[in-house]
Amino acid sequence: MLVWMIVVLIGVAGCGSPAPVGPEAEGAGQNTSSQTGGDSEAAETNQETNAGADQAGERAVRHLAGETKLVGTPSRIVVMEYGLLASVLSLGEQPVGFADDGKQETLKELDYLTAMGDYTSVGTRQQPNLEVIRTLKPDLIIGDYARHSEVYAALTDIAPTILLPDTKANYDDTLNNHLVIGEALGKSDQAAALVEAHKALLTETVAALPKDKRYLFVSLGDKALNLRTNLFFQPNMLEQAGLTYALEASAPDETAMKASIEQLLEIDPDVIFVSNEEFLEQWLKDPLFLQLKAVQDDQMFTVRHSKWSFNRSIPGAQVVLEELQAFTSQIKP
Repeated sequence: MLVWMIVVLIGVAGCGSPAPVGPEAEGAGQNTSSQTGGDSEAAETNQETNAGADQAGERAVRHLAGETKLVGTPSRIVVMEYGLLASVLSLGEQPVGFADDGKQETLKELDYLTAMGDYTSVGTRQQPNLEVIRTLKPDLIIGDYARHSEVYAALTDIAPTILLPDTKANYDDTLNNHLVIGEALGKSDQAAALVEAHKALLTETVAALPKDKRYLFVSLGDKALNLRTNLFFQPNMLEQAGLTYALEASAPDETAMKASIEQLLEIDPDVIFVSNEEFLEQWLKDPLFLQLKAVQDDQMFTVRHSKWSFNRSIPGAQVVLEELQAFTSQIKP
């Protein structure tokens, strides 16, 4: 897959750097401006504070929950969200523990299970099992601020902990998360190189897409439609790159809205990306759904839900861009 090829190429180009060692929308309310600003400032402050220091030496890593001091390269990492996991894997590390909700299906769908190697489940993302985490004797815990801020003190009692926005992450948050995780792992140069490679692919992909079209990402349900707003991770990325997104958020924390087919018909975008394909056949029997411009013009494209919803990360963005490139020749000018 192109994502892992890019990681390998970056590792080869890194010469003196350590060799590289190896995400569901939560519905509405996925982003807050306070989180976005805090994480961006954290990434910038980390770079300033630790400039000139050995990447794997002593460093202070700022994040949404505060500042965490780290020394050396962590080797026993526990991760508690899919997007954060993707960054860890892309930087060549295999966690000893992950909050996989007691199942591995999503890891398989994201093509991460093989890269994970042997790991211990630490429970659910909503309520990780602190006792299991303690038995793993981690030297770094990476969690989601929205889910884990209430247990931050307990986590820091186990090991140095950083909390970043994931379930409430927009595109800028994701870029900054990757840089902060790179700093925590002592791999800042590799993290920055992967971000730059991603930006190049984003520019290349969007340059080939028509700019006068209105795009929309829709997650199909049995009886309702979940429309992603321009604050959701993938739409936010595409909008920042110059595409016109069809649904603007009505509040700073609105990344998705449940809608009826009548509401979707009012928006009537030129191009629709739909996930949860198993529900598509029943929607195609709805006369109103068939009136959508994108349906009539054959401009509706199915995408994988796990890779367009769970995977808020730089590697996840690469997968989205690969799928978009595959659709380029089919999107009408």
